[in-house]
Amino acid sequence: MGRNRSGDKGGGAGGGGPSAYSPPIDHYRRQIGKQDGKKERRRLRSITQHQESKEMAPKMLKQSVSNQTLASFFFLNFATWLP
Repeated sequence: MGRNRSGDKGGGAGGGGPSAYSPPIDHYRRQIGKQDGKKERRRLRSITQHQESKEMAPKMLKQSVSNQTLASFFFLNFATWLP
């Protein structure tokens, strides 16, 4: 007749059916799952950034070589005009 009935699993205003009860271990597992999901997203983001940098490296090298070629061409051509 008291508050602590052995058959009742969780209570509150809802009446305390089995669907309203969440044992602490389930809550803990959900928290761990969220943390794992965050770590996985962070890992995937770093992997994609690494892949993009690998794809961009040859393009950047090509651009660098062409810039150096143009700079040397202009320097050699305009250096002859100097007194």
